[in-house]
Amino acid sequence: MIKNAIEASPACGRILIKTSLESPGTIRLDVSDTGPGIPEAIRDRIFDPLVTNRADGAGLGLGVSRRAVEEYGGSLLLERTGAAGTTMTVRLPICQAPPANQARAIDLQSPLPRPARSR
Repeated sequence: MIKNAIEASPACGRILIKTSLESPGTIRLDVSDTGPGIPEAIRDRIFDPLVTNRADGAGLGLGVSRRAVEEYGGSLLLERTGAAGTTMTVRLPICQAPPANQARAIDLQSPLPRPARSR
């Protein structure tokens, strides 16, 4: 998303990356640019494989990104687009660390590295 935002923005354009706690347990990441926006003809298909607006683009980035985000229980969507730029939004669940006193599993099948002996 950041690479797309950079490539879409004019030479002195602006990229804004904003994070926020959207609700308990969900973090939100917005990536905004000041480019020309996504053409209306492809807006409904930007997450499909091989859909691109750039002559040198492969059209894989947003689709792969969306699948990766969804694998972690999140979502990636086009928040807004137009002549003033585009904003893409990622929402991800926040992983909770286990309590400090909770036991952690140790794989006893794998040998632990031994410290080097000094002579």
